Amino acid sequence: MTGTPLSHLLKLGPDRVVASAAVARNGGEEGGALILFVRDRQPPLPLLFISGVVESLGDALRAFARAGGRAPEDPALALRFSLKRPRIEESHWAVRHDDSRVVDTIRALAATNALALELVMQDRGVCHLALPAGVTRLLADELRATL
Repeated sequence: MTGTPLSHLLKLGPDRVVASAAVARNGGEEGGALILFVRDRQPPLPLLFISGVVESLGDALRAFARAGGRAPEDPALALRFSLKRPRIEESHWAVRHDDSRVVDTIRALAATNALALELVMQDRGVCHLALPAGVTRLLADELRATL
């Protein structure tokens, strides 16, 4: 598997692992959602996923969460995810006007215990995130409930 174009995503460090997230519908003309990602010992990361891109994210999350051979969801993970859930503040919506925080393209690589994401921003910058198996299911549920 190390020969794939996305093999570098298998080596993401602990500072890239998402512990929780909050989702809010984007009422702007581009639609989509603002997602505020929480990582341990890192500042919250607000990113805007416009229509189409947020749907691609949802599809990737649901496909990974449903994939055969995944461990059943750990109830402790659901509690930890909920306890760390951030609150989206008005200031987070400033990402609408920052091309370095608006996701243009999503690339995903499924590892054994996580979904690794490479998010290409509208300014062509790149953000890497790792979503543990249980978090993918919980975030997919959040997206479905919000959109």
